[in-house]
Amino acid sequence: MKKFDLNNFDYQAFMNSDEPQFDADFESGSLGSMTKLGKNWYHINLRNDTWYNFCFRVKGCKGKEIIFEFSCDNLLHELENEGRYRWLFNDGKYVNPLVSYDGESWQKIGNIEKIHTFIGKYRFSHFFTEDEAYICHQVPYTYTKLIKWIKSLENAPCVDTEIIGYTRNGVAEPAITLSNVKGNGQMVVIIGREDADETGGSFGIEGLVDYIMNTRSDLLDKFIFKIVPMVGIEGAICGACHSAGYGYSGFQWHKEKAPAEIRNVKDAIKRWVDEGNNLVMAGKLHGATNPHVNVGLDDIMGCDENMCNLLRKGISEYFNGEWQPGSWGPNNSFLLGKPFPAMNRPEGYFERYIVDEYGVKNVFGLHIQEGYPETAFEGGRGLMQGVAEFLDTLTK
Repeated sequence: MKKFDLNNFDYQAFMNSDEPQFDADFESGSLGSMTKLGKNWYHINLRNDTWYNFCFRVKGCKGKEIIFEFSCDNLLHELENEGRYRWLFNDGKYVNPLVSYDGESWQKIGNIEKIHTFIGKYRFSHFFTEDEAYICHQVPYTYTKLIKWIKSLENAPCVDTEIIGYTRNGVAEPAITLSNVKGNGQMVVIIGREDADETGGSFGIEGLVDYIMNTRSDLLDKFIFKIVPMVGIEGAICGACHSAGYGYSGFQWHKEKAPAEIRNVKDAIKRWVDEGNNLVMAGKLHGATNPHVNVGLDDIMGCDENMCNLLRKGISEYFNGEWQPGSWGPNNSFLLGKPFPAMNRPEGYFERYIVDEYGVKNVFGLHIQEGYPETAFEGGRGLMQGVAEFLDTLTK
């Protein structure tokens, strides 16, 4: 055993030797700062606008076991105390952070624990086998990835793309049209990724489009699908939480001075309707930041009982399970058997805006389970299976 020489021990040299470096200087990166607590032991200081979320890079980590701590101290309300629904669940399980050495393939970090002497504080550690790694709460889905995916669709004869507007920082907001209909027709509008941190919504949109194009392409001869795959563009780019445009809430659909991304969608829907299209269905797809839920985080919000049942059925069948409704209170539920429009959603929400502005009864909003991109993708396919079955009832 090596003898420890107290007389020649240089504490500062010991603490600073081979010190790893941290940053979030990449698209969708999110990190306030790091506070060093000890040798290879750090506290992750979250940005004020991310509350529970982080996505950062560590360099010079190969061969090191690094301990990380963080605190969910920017809590939104009591329901989400301790980072509940993001890091802690009622069944006692925790969300596992993810690690990647290439930014593409991800694996769970298994040894996360709650530090019980502090509210909302967690600790995890990981032994790194490469010199550079990414640590995230969930698998990122960047704006760049969105553009690459859209470009991969452009050669299909049923696909058309357009820019419906720009964010306040001048980033283009794309929309996709899927249809074989010549001219105007029955139109379905679906938006995704309204909340920037819910990356599963983006993977789910990919699955939804895949189902339309490759499983129920017959629908393309009957309907015009208008899809806005990413609404919260600015928030997604900067790694922010819950923002349709960085610094904005997404619950502003009834406001004239809503965020640019929302105004763009409102203007596009109005233009599509003014051109002669008949809006018969609309919906939005969120991603649940809860990878332990088998099927869905909360209930489907909608005005039509049959539609809601078909959407639940479609998603549940893709996961061989039962729909799992959440307990989010009366403002996040739909009322069945009531005179139209009976949706118990306050002004500001997309679903309520469609009901109030266009009188369309067939409107929905839901979260799908994410966890990994593959499950979110399949959730999007399952959702579209339910949408397809409902659209079949409109053509009988």
